[in-house]
Amino acid sequence: MASAVIGRQTVKLRLLEPGDANLIRRFYWRLSQETIYRRFMGPVVPPADDLCRRLTDVDHRDRDALIALDARGIAGVARYAMVPGEGIYDVAVVVADEWQGRGLGRLLMARLGHIARLRGITRFRATMFGDNRRALALVRGLSPRATFQYASGEIEADIPLRAHA
Repeated sequence: MASAVIGRQTVKLRLLEPGDANLIRRFYWRLSQETIYRRFMGPVVPPADDLCRRLTDVDHRDRDALIALDARGIAGVARYAMVPGEGIYDVAVVVADEWQGRGLGRLLMARLGHIARLRGITRFRATMFGDNRRALALVRGLSPRATFQYASGEIEADIPLRAHA
């Protein structure tokens, strides 16, 4: 487990494990409805067992997630998953509202990108709402060579990973 200091607070970083379902459940209650809507691109009811199983289904190869833990539990999650049959890795990040705008999402994405590169993954794909300026800035910060396609209110980003990310 690694630590990182953001502002004056320390978070611990580690890979998500299949047994972290209760942490995921508690994390949900730290998120505003807007944050949930932007992350899942629609409303999500409190996570039932099947959603928690899906969110903690990691194999640390084709599906992985990195979490940041503070004194209250999970403060943020960045994850990727290979799209079956496409060889593309979708990526997503969500940060508890009180941590937003402080660099935690950028830290999680940079570290997850580094982990992915070590596993031979060279690019991510991210889908976000067109008005999600924070997500756009995060993608641009992760890779200045990212390209964007706009369609019906959504943006799909192709994110080449830097070797030193």
